[in-house]
Amino acid sequence: MNLSFYFRFALSGIWKNRQIFIPYLLTGVVNVSLFYMLMSLVYNPQLADVYGGDAVTTMLSLGVWVVGIFSAIFLFYSNSFLIKRRKKEFGLYSVLGMGKKQLAGTLFCEFLCTTAIALLGGLLLGILLSRLTFLLLIRLMSYTVILKPAFSWRAIAFTAEIFGGIFLISFLIHLLRVSVSRPIEL
Repeated sequence: MNLSFYFRFALSGIWKNRQIFIPYLLTGVVNVSLFYMLMSLVYNPQLADVYGGDAVTTMLSLGVWVVGIFSAIFLFYSNSFLIKRRKKEFGLYSVLGMGKKQLAGTLFCEFLCTTAIALLGGLLLGILLSRLTFLLLIRLMSYTVILKPAFSWRAIAFTAEIFGGIFLISFLIHLLRVSVSRPIEL
């Protein structure tokens, strides 16, 4: 079977199970956007010019790790919910003759699609809202700053690396659970 079959099969599986995929994707988008907004504040060069900006940057960098840990836990939990809801579907595919290799290919294509949607959607939402969070932070600190366009490629790269790793680990857990189990168990 070729790659286009796996992608079509994965997209139809996502569409048919949209009631459980939409909350999973929204979870990913919101977590990615929150993480990016904090990272953009940490890497914002205008924050270093403000009195007390170094302390705020230090506190935000600690907050980034807390948000990252909670995001990983939340995404692993929602992924396990997704696995439990789809066990019967995978069992049916196995009984109908789909081997574990074909099932793994389909799961990989689903992983690519959901990761791309969550990362791109989260980064776009985060980029749109990062300016607002910067203005809110400056307002809370009672400063006025001349706004310059600040777009951080480092924040985008770091967010993509962290959440790409989280989604990859959750995919490997998903793949391990499906490959170890027998069709009767599913």
